[in-house]
Amino acid sequence: KICTSFTKKERNKYGKRYNFANQPKNLSGAAFHVIFLKVWIQPANPVVERANNEVAADVHNTYLLPQKVAANIADLRNTADNLKIASENLEAHLTAAEQRISDAEGEAWNKAARIKSLEVKMAVMADKTDNLENRSRCNNLRILGFPEGVKEGNPTAFLTSVLPALLFLPSDISLCIRAHRSLGPHPVPKQRPRAFIIKVLMYPMRECLLRAAWEQGTLEWKGNKISLFPDLSKELQTQRQRFNPARKILQEKGVKYGVFYPATMKITINGVTSTFSDSVEAQKFAAGLPAWDSCPPSST
Repeated sequence: KICTSFTKKERNKYGKRYNFANQPKNLSGAAFHVIFLKVWIQPANPVVERANNEVAADVHNTYLLPQKVAANIADLRNTADNLKIASENLEAHLTAAEQRISDAEGEAWNKAARIKSLEVKMAVMADKTDNLENRSRCNNLRILGFPEGVKEGNPTAFLTSVLPALLFLPSDISLCIRAHRSLGPHPVPKQRPRAFIIKVLMYPMRECLLRAAWEQGTLEWKGNKISLFPDLSKELQTQRQRFNPARKILQEKGVKYGVFYPATMKITINGVTSTFSDSVEAQKFAAGLPAWDSCPPSST
């Protein structure tokens, strides 16, 4: 009867014999087994008594185990519910974050397209502005070499009297120029003097002065080397300076060439003119030419 639950008849029987009257009447079979073991089995010695107590404790723990398991399962369910709620909240936040990221990427793409369009427009506007600046200087010349202080307070009068004799122009020619030194601080001794910027009234007069300077080759005034150049913007000067390697090769080979506005090189061989806007292509072409006896190079 120890391994099975006691019936009501057995409880009454053993209860009368072993004083179970004081125990609760609604005991389960396992609980009744524990009480029964404590009363029915009379230990013969301490070892047996200790073994009986251990058996009774094991039975009691076995009885409490389902309750503990049920409690643990309830905790696990509660934890699972909390994890489910947290997962749902995380999924909602993740969805919102993905949407914001998508919106930000779309906005960034639109801005990148607008920036690219604005860069193209800015480049076009910069080219137009540079072109307008250079065209506004179409009647200007830049003269290098005159020492500081020679203008005697009136650069226009000084250059009007010096240029005709320097360029071997008719003495009665009317230059109709305005002149000033280029903007900048006054140079210290042994520093290159500032250039003269002159503006003639008519474009043909500018061309006449440049051609006369080219025909004379080297110009000197009181031991100072004088050079005449078109007055161009810094950006255009940089573009033209890229042709300097090709110029050097062509000068060494005696080939006729010219650099024309805005930044175009023309090379003439046997009456055939080749035009280059790329300095690298012009240099390659010049390097492949044989030495040639031709007119001195020109530049406009």
